[in-house]
Formats: sequence, C-alpha cells, structure tokens
Amino acid sequence: MLPKICYFLFYLFLSLVAATPVALDARAPKPAPEPVSLGLKVQKIDDLNKPAKAKKSSFVEYSSILTFKDGSKITNDHVVGLAKAAWLEMYNMHLKENKDKVNKATLPTVMSAMKVGNDVYLASSMKGGGGRYIYVAREDADKGKETDKGKTTDKGKDADKGKKTDKGKDTDKGKKTDKGKDADKDKAEDKYGEFTSVLKDNAEDVMEALKAVSTQSQGHKGGKGAANSNGGTVAQHRTQASCGEVMVSLEYRLDHKHDKLRKTTYEQNKVKHKPAVVAWEGLQNGKLMKGGGKIKPPCGKDVDVQDDDYCGENWGCAAFTGPPGMDFEVIAAANPKDPSAEDFPAFTHKNVNFPTPAKIKQ
Repeated sequence: MLPKICYFLFYLFLSLVAATPVALDARAPKPAPEPVSLGLKVQKIDDLNKPAKAKKSSFVEYSSILTFKDGSKITNDHVVGLAKAAWLEMYNMHLKENKDKVNKATLPTVMSAMKVGNDVYLASSMKGGGGRYIYVAREDADKGKETDKGKTTDKGKDADKGKKTDKGKDTDKGKKTDKGKDADKDKAEDKYGEFTSVLKDNAEDVMEALKAVSTQSQGHKGGKGAANSNGGTVAQHRTQASCGEVMVSLEYRLDHKHDKLRKTTYEQNKVKHKPAVVAWEGLQNGKLMKGGGKIKPPCGKDVDVQDDDYCGENWGCAAFTGPPGMDFEVIAAANPKDPSAEDFPAFTHKNVNFPTPAKIKQ
C-alpha cells in the first residue's frame, strides 16, 4: 500500500490543477457571441411625386442579400433567425443615426426574410414618402379625403345616387364628361390601383400579383370597389403595398432581372419548394419586446368581409402572399437560430439599389 502522504500529495495536485486559470475558463459560462453583420444597407429614396404643400419625406428602406453555399441546409428556423437578427441590426443602425432615440417616422416596422434556393433576401417594410412608392396615390378609407395628387376623389361625391358632378354631368347614366369620357369610367376605382414606375419597370409579376388580388377583391361581400360603403380599401393593398413581403419580392426581382418570382418553385435535394417568407417585428408600444420580438403574420385578415383567400375589403399581404398573389410559403412559427452561432452556415452578402419612382406626368 502507498503511504498516506502519497494520497495527500495526489489530491493536492488535483486541487491545484482545478484551480488553474485554464480549468476555470473551461468551466465558466461562454460569453454570448458577437452579432455577425448581415450587410444591411439603408437607402433614402427621393419622393419625386410629393404634393407641393406636403412635407418632404424620403422613402427609407433597409436591405441585404445573403448567399449560402448549400441552401438545402437552411431551414425555416435559420430564415426566421436571420429576420430577427436583421431587424435588430436595422434598429441599431437607426439608433446610431438618431442619437439613441427612436424616430417612428423613419424606422420601418418589420424586417422580412425570404429564402429562394441558396439565397435569403432581407428587406424592411418601406417607410416614409406618404405611401407613394408602389401606387401613385393613396386609397383613403375615409370618404372625401384628398389623394396625394391633391384632388378630391369620387368618394366625396355621391356617385351611387345619381347626383350631379361639379360639371353638371349625371354619373349614373354614362353621359360624357367635358373630356368626352364616360362618367362610369371616372369612378374612384379607376383612379386607384395605378402603379408607379417601380414595379412597372422592375417587377411586372409582383405588380400582376397585386392586380390579381385587387380584381378578386372587387365587389366581394361588403366591398364595392374603391367607393365601397364601409370605407375600406379594396382596389389597393391596405398599406399601399409598403409591407416587407412586397419589398422583399421586389428585391428578388432587382437581383434577378429576367426571372419571375410569382407562382414559381425551386428544387433542392429533388424536392420542389416555394419561396418561404416571414416578417419580424421587434417593437411594441415603442419599446423592445422580450426575446427580441416576434413573427408578424401577413396583414389584412378579416373573414367577415373577405373570401377564403383573404381577398376583399382591406386586403393585404395575407392575400398577396397567398394563391391569388405570389403563392409563397408563409412561415408561421419557428425556433429562430442565431446567425452569430458557431454552427450557423457561412454566407456572403451583397446589396441592390431600390429604384426611385419616376416623376408622374400630370
């Protein structure tokens, strides 16, 4: 048997080893990884169609495009994790520019992420510009309001009851106006739904998706075109198509000039997939949410005045991302993976420039 002094020396040696800095570091909790940059770029886009008396307000858009070596390894958890991290990166960029204060007028509400093949597209909702980025004018819910062109819409006139217009023409009987056009063609719904150059020149399939939903929404249930009795938007997307789901679709088309996105699929591991999209929001009542935020479902769901495709009054991205529109897979729930984690797949990033809406000829 070994002398007791040997046991004592052995245990003394073990205690000294356990107390060394190396051993202590191994047992200490690892610090949180530093956030990895997703390469977001902020654009401030001029509003060339601002009414003369309106306050100047540039469009604000944050975006980035991430490319992975093998997109088949990117799950919905990764996509949502990227949307979450991108929202926080956008928020921190905003705070840095605004001296650690939130300016609601210039901070987009959501960050959207969309996976297509080996790429994940990141784009915020569009902020500013009076909602004139996709459409030439706002479809106001309240009757008689002025559009962004500064002209009173037909909602301010009682077209349904056959009252005379300011030029004395009967709107219901199809009489000619001073310009020789049928009054029936001068209804409010003919003024709404007109697109700026943004989608016309860069993403016709995205524009067609919005048109298709608008067409399906006309006259549905409580809807009666733009002049519907309940005052809800019908001809246009309820937020004037400023949502992240629309912007991320446009971003894809800016990156793929000749590839349509609407109603398409891509193949990975011999399985066909639809583009998968999600929107993330991080603020509630002006304060950061616990856990970094949450998934924001597509807007515009009201079963009382919409059909099963969410087409009808106040339609929005629920219809736009659905079968009548782009026909995406909408990610409803996930366990977000942090792109700063060691096991997160590596990626590169790049940016595209969102276009300036062309000046509209009056």
